[in-house]
Amino acid sequence: MYYAYNLYVNDVLTTDLVIPDDVTKINKYAFYGCGGLTSVTIGNSVSNIDEYASGSCSGLERVVIPESVAEIEPYAFDKCSHLTTVQYCGNSDKWNDMYIGSGNDYLKNADIEFNYVME
Repeated sequence: MYYAYNLYVNDVLTTDLVIPDDVTKINKYAFYGCGGLTSVTIGNSVSNIDEYASGSCSGLERVVIPESVAEIEPYAFDKCSHLTTVQYCGNSDKWNDMYIGSGNDYLKNADIEFNYVME
């Protein structure tokens, strides 16, 4: 099986993905290899981002993470080499308490904006 470079939602090319609030977990390999994604906004009910969920999304520049996320599993954002901005809805203490597994160096090294308010 090969993963698509581009993501289409309702036959429309999607570069800015918004995950709905009724989603509670982003499963393993959910968006793996979708290099056409540039931005992902995660819904307020997500508590877990599984391994390789957004791995190899080479075009991903920005991710919005709600305070509800308690675990980012290993390699969830592996090889996201253009990820430079993380907008986190919680404070720095909550971020530091969150489990972030190995292989998420681009996420950890991005500029993190705390207390982000989603529109």
